[in-house]
Amino acid sequence: MNKPLKYTTKAGARYRVKFMHLGTQVVKGGFKAIAEAQAWEKQERLRQDQREQMKAIPVQQNSIPEKTNLTFLDLSNSYLLNADGRKMKNTISTKKNIMREFLGFVNNNIEVSDVTRVMVQEFMRRVYESKGAKCANRYLRELSTIFNYGILQNVIAFNPCRGIEKYSEEDAERYVPSKEEVYKLLMAAEPWEKELLNVIIGTGARIGEVLNLKWSDINIERGIINLYTRKRKNGNREARSVTMGAMLKSFMETKWKNRDESKEYVFINPNSGNKYYKEVHVIKHFMKRLCERAGVNHFGFHSLRHYVSVRLADSGKCSTFELQRLLGHQRPSTTEIYLRSLAPDLKNVADVLDGELSMQHDKGDQTLNSSGKVNWKE
Repeated sequence: MNKPLKYTTKAGARYRVKFMHLGTQVVKGGFKAIAEAQAWEKQERLRQDQREQMKAIPVQQNSIPEKTNLTFLDLSNSYLLNADGRKMKNTISTKKNIMREFLGFVNNNIEVSDVTRVMVQEFMRRVYESKGAKCANRYLRELSTIFNYGILQNVIAFNPCRGIEKYSEEDAERYVPSKEEVYKLLMAAEPWEKELLNVIIGTGARIGEVLNLKWSDINIERGIINLYTRKRKNGNREARSVTMGAMLKSFMETKWKNRDESKEYVFINPNSGNKYYKEVHVIKHFMKRLCERAGVNHFGFHSLRHYVSVRLADSGKCSTFELQRLLGHQRPSTTEIYLRSLAPDLKNVADVLDGELSMQHDKGDQTLNSSGKVNWKE
């Protein structure tokens, strides 16, 4: 095994594993100790070898029938039942919609064994033409997940999505609103809108995390808010604690005193008497409506999370570890990549280029003489 590579982060020394496996480079960092890095490398090499061995084992012709009576609808329903409780409701809803569209494309009653790669490619092409590359790639990923589920259940032998090339996607720039835009947004907001924005800006939380806040998640005495996310593999629900600043704590104290004691959620939809959901019209179009009212460029809830991240990073008062905890990332490297995508640190580059621009001031203005040669005025 190769010796782990040591590097330094604001949180301290870390180690990175790098090795080649059948022509493919495998890299993983963030290990706090050499032993931890070496143990992972040993386990990963073994896993890679086992995966290659499994590829080499031929499928037994009699283990799975070439033709089955299992329809795509049956397989989809089985997959959704298995995913229930493991995935967020919004994720399940998206998967259902994709399956419905594919069922409509294949006339609803097709058997799984009759679904071909050409058929999936044609479906993707139609999605691409109507909804774009990103959506088509998402559809392909979800369909592939269903067929892989069927293979794991030993009811089908082949995934027709395998080997299909994805469409090229444009890397959309993540918008970071200015301080002036956020100020205008708050000034234009109605009281209940400002309450929602205060929590997002005061915690850097995702909109779904804020809408799911319960009073039991808030300890006003200690100044702590517990936020929950399911943005993890298998949809595991994980919590992180965020310390409230003085203004946010004061706001939450006031809201606590004026709360409806019969309601467990912090933000209540007056029309339903229950929590807000992202899909309801008033939340779905919240930012578009408010940006128009404030007279600023349209940006979404997540751009406020970008705003908070960049403001904290630029302040120089927060370590990568602190930002990682606030944003709910599992690894510091994720936070570093996230911040670089929002505001790449090109200060060193800018200093060099600025030096080039200032050269004429150091050497004096330049003019041309009658021979066309440059004269420097010291």
